[in-house]
Amino acid sequence: MVADAGASPAGPSKPKGQRMVTWDEPGEWIVDPVKRLKHCAIPLGVDERGAATLMLIVKYEAGSHVDPHFHHSDYASIVVDGSIEVTRRNHEVGSIRVVNAGTVYGPLVAGPDGCTVVEVFATGVADPSVTAMNTYV
Repeated sequence: MVADAGASPAGPSKPKGQRMVTWDEPGEWIVDPVKRLKHCAIPLGVDERGAATLMLIVKYEAGSHVDPHFHHSDYASIVVDGSIEVTRRNHEVGSIRVVNAGTVYGPLVAGPDGCTVVEVFATGVADPSVTAMNTYV
């Protein structure tokens, strides 16, 4: 039997390549006029176990408010512009929060200049829409 050149013991390999995005144009924006924010989801792929990783770029308008909630997966949130108050603690550029799945936090209130964050979700399943969602409390 001849081995497939594109396969590894763990399964088929990913094609090589890269995608380029910018803060302003990372992909399709989903706008939430009630929460006064927009976000763009960028799937980062699936590992050999079938677990997906998802990156979100979230732009909050000044004073934007998001009620307390939790996520069904571990994730990290990195402030890259502006500031945001999370559960009565202010986070500015360079702040990184690492949050365990199921941890309730909030409210979130964007600062006077708004806020942009990069969030990376380690969803643990192949369909990130199942676990990266918010569950409000």
